Amino acid sequence: MKLSLYLSISILPLFLLGTNAQAADAPVVAQCGLTGMVEGGAGYQGGNITGLSVLVPDAPMSGNFLGFGETAIGYGCSNWMAQLDSAFYHSGFSNNNPLGQFDGQDNQWHIGGAIFWRNASVGRVGLAASEILNNTHIGSAAFNADIGGSLSRIGVFGDFYASDAITLGAGAFSVNGNPFHPPGPTVAETGFEGNIHAKFYATDNISLSLQGDIQRANLTNAGTVVPWNGIAGSAEAEYLVPNTALSLFLGGRFASRSYDPPIIINETQGYVGVTWAFGGPVSSLRARYRSGPFDNPSIAD
Repeated sequence: MKLSLYLSISILPLFLLGTNAQAADAPVVAQCGLTGMVEGGAGYQGGNITGLSVLVPDAPMSGNFLGFGETAIGYGCSNWMAQLDSAFYHSGFSNNNPLGQFDGQDNQWHIGGAIFWRNASVGRVGLAASEILNNTHIGSAAFNADIGGSLSRIGVFGDFYASDAITLGAGAFSVNGNPFHPPGPTVAETGFEGNIHAKFYATDNISLSLQGDIQRANLTNAGTVVPWNGIAGSAEAEYLVPNTALSLFLGGRFASRSYDPPIIINETQGYVGVTWAFGGPVSSLRARYRSGPFDNPSIAD
């Protein structure tokens, strides 16, 4: 899952402990075979919208349920792996302001894949692509509408295994498509999204992750171009149940996006979930992630 500045996790003491005392995994033997992960979770989402009008300087969005599921399966041989992945996300929103009561829900599907070179003691680098399908329902006393669309995403990513305890990484992706189709406006989107991330393995069974995301895009409708930009920060902690392939995680995320003229949408999320891995080493979280599939789902729209 995609992962919060508002959730502060101090990792320095664990970093000092981990770099001095953590034992390395045995090298992953380059063999051919399948590996994969399945995960799911649920949480809470809130936020606010500013700039709707002078009547609504700050329109809060009441807390709503969010749920998600992801799966990835890869086939690796020697230092190469190819994978297929999919994901589903659901979130609700509710906004009560002087302009009226609005309620709705957003559903997104992700279908994608990746191919990458990897080395268990160095890192990995590769190409990833996906199609993002969106359907949004908006309802009020005056109207109800279902609008949806799709975006295509392709780019590069890389991870550097700085030590047994630390992984550093980044990704850069081009995003293009039509996020909304009639009965809503026909809108074309072109842009870029990128991320930087770090994962720290405090022990074989505990990891902490931080990620920052940026989005720079333009929305075009009937010849009018409007900037659509955003940033996000997230944090996540994961615990591997000893002697099993099952892990538990919790995390938080803050995201802010803006149209120009400035309408700003802020979101905060907190979530919990479970991950089940198969086909690869499960002796530690480090071994799982350094020999398994790439976490491909996008933050776009």
